[in-house]
Amino acid sequence: MGKQVYEKIFELIKAKGMTQKDFSKATGIPESTVSDWKKKRYNPGVDKIPVICKALGITTAELLDYEEKDEIGCRYYLSSDEMVVIESYRAVDDNEKKHIKTYVNYILEMYKKKGM
Repeated sequence: MGKQVYEKIFELIKAKGMTQKDFSKATGIPESTVSDWKKKRYNPGVDKIPVICKALGITTAELLDYEEKDEIGCRYYLSSDEMVVIESYRAVDDNEKKHIKTYVNYILEMYKKKGM
């Protein structure tokens, strides 16, 4: 059986480095309500789902577990920093992407040589 929606919400909050207070501010949902989801083990109302998804940077399908998994059956939850990197990469042209990949590979090789 899959996870409850409230469980996924708290996993995502943690994965994105947010606190419940940050999440409450981002959604406009009172902290007491957010806390009740966890304590009383119940899911938020359907009217809250769009604002929750926007604050967490995911789609409704992802939250409700309807998203497609990648080719090996994994789901990825990205931090806000990771999302910025990916969105920035997607925003540049193919030539710039080539430069970015070369630079990242160079950095990774440096770390390997240092034994990191």
